[in-house]
Amino acid sequence: MALLMAMTASTALVACGDDDDDDINNGIDSRIVGTWNSTVSEGWDYEDGALADHWLDLNATTTRNYEIVDGKETGKYFDEDHDAEWEEVTFKADGTFTATNEDNENLSGTYSTVSGKLIVKFGTDESTVDYEFKNNQLVLTSDVKGNDWREVEVSYYDKGAYAAKK
Repeated sequence: MALLMAMTASTALVACGDDDDDDINNGIDSRIVGTWNSTVSEGWDYEDGALADHWLDLNATTTRNYEIVDGKETGKYFDEDHDAEWEEVTFKADGTFTATNEDNENLSGTYSTVSGKLIVKFGTDESTVDYEFKNNQLVLTSDVKGNDWREVEVSYYDKGAYAAKK
C-alpha cells in the first residue's frame, strides 16, 4: 500500500533500504518481478512534530485507528471499514507494473530499482519508496515530509495473486 499510496500522491519519498545489487539487471531487481498482494500496512502522521494519527490496516477491509491525545497514544483504538486500497501489484521483467485494488480499479506504469529504492512512473508522475525483502515478503517504506507534517508508512506484501479477488 505504501508504494501505491505514494504513487497516487505523486511525492518523492526518502528512507533506507536493501543495497544488494547482485540481482539487478537493466535497472530491475529480479527479486521484485512477479505478483505481490498486500498483507499488513501501518502508518503514522505527525503534525508540528507531534503524533497526530496511527493506523494499522489489518486486512483488505478493516483499519485499526489508535486514539491520540496530546501527541501520545492512549492505548485505546477503534476498528473501521476503509476505502479500497491497492491490494495487488504485478512487476514485470520489462519494467512495467500494474496495480489493482479491491474494487478492481487499475493503475499502471513503469518502474526501476536503484540501491534499495523503487522508482515508479505513471503518466507524468514519479514516486520513490524504499524496498527490501524480509522473510519472503516485499517490504515498502515511505516517509513523506512537508513543512509542518510528516507521514510514515510501512507495508508488507506476499508473493502470489490476491486470493480474495479470484
